Amino acid sequence: MFTDEDFISILLACISRMNSRTAKLVLELFENYILQMTDFDEKGVFLLTLSAITEDKIVEIFLNAEQKPEDMNIEVYIQILMMCNSRNTEDISSSFLKILYHITSWLDDDKEEPIILSCLQLLSGAMSFHPARVVNLMVNSYKFIALINSLLTSAVVQLQNASWNMLSLIILNTKGLNEKVVMAIELTINPVGDYVQNIDTVTPYLQVLSALFQQDFTCPIVSLKNTGRYPPHMACPFTTKDFKVLFIYLQQLVLQDVNDVKSTAVQCIEDMFRYLKKHSSKLVSDLLKCSWNSILLEVLITITASDLSSVQTTLQLIDVVLELDQNQSIFKKNSNLHQHLVDFIKCIDIEDLTNHATLCRIKNKIL
Repeated sequence: MFTDEDFISILLACISRMNSRTAKLVLELFENYILQMTDFDEKGVFLLTLSAITEDKIVEIFLNAEQKPEDMNIEVYIQILMMCNSRNTEDISSSFLKILYHITSWLDDDKEEPIILSCLQLLSGAMSFHPARVVNLMVNSYKFIALINSLLTSAVVQLQNASWNMLSLIILNTKGLNEKVVMAIELTINPVGDYVQNIDTVTPYLQVLSALFQQDFTCPIVSLKNTGRYPPHMACPFTTKDFKVLFIYLQQLVLQDVNDVKSTAVQCIEDMFRYLKKHSSKLVSDLLKCSWNSILLEVLITITASDLSSVQTTLQLIDVVLELDQNQSIFKKNSNLHQHLVDFIKCIDIEDLTNHATLCRIKNKIL
């Protein structure tokens, strides 16, 4: 029956008139049907069909002047659309673009939490494949930027994290954007201790920090507070002392058991050093001379050797340190740490395609 387009159309049309519980059962029905499909081509055709019909229905809902989208189970429709669009695609339909436009024009903090989260998730997914077009819609909607701004300090962790994550994506994709934006988010990112000590919210904060490092703290959608205190680059909101404090916190996060936190912290360390290399080689040198670096790496290598689930993150950090430490003051030849690293590298499968390039760079530098 699901191969019949008319049946799918009728079922999707009925969702808007169902109560919330029944509508979610239809979503589960689609999910289970897709999971049971074994023919790849048949599955692809079904997802394309379901996606196209769902897109048309969502556009119809937003154009309905008699009922609000939230009263027509818009959340369920969006979840169905995300289920269909989980595949990578270079094309973006006009209907899908219209949906993103309607969402950025309609969404605000008066909407219920599940609806906001579903919409932000859909936009985040679209950013992965069509960043320029999606960001353009976002930054030209005062309502949407105001929503992100208000959610940054939300008491609901999921909403706060979703907004910080969305902000990081916007920052990364606003290069070349017109300086005149409808609204700039006033952002405070220090003192860092206020943000990094909560393990539940630290990851999206670090993602924003990494994005700002990559963009040289220049983004038209963000107005940073506490700038002008770092002479090498006055757009930076940190002082030299702030960088040292941040580095210590990031090192501590690298030793966390949560892989997501660990990998984000390592990425932030890499982005911070790449930023500092452009503005203060002396500070890079001072940070590398910290005695805690050797202890951290020793502990990290030992932990990773016994549990290779975080090997990619550990190798990334080692690679960054070796690239920066031109004098080999940390991994000194014939030192215990150097030998420990050599033994660790030898136990990793060189055929591991995920880490092959990183492994080769490390081997060339230490062997």
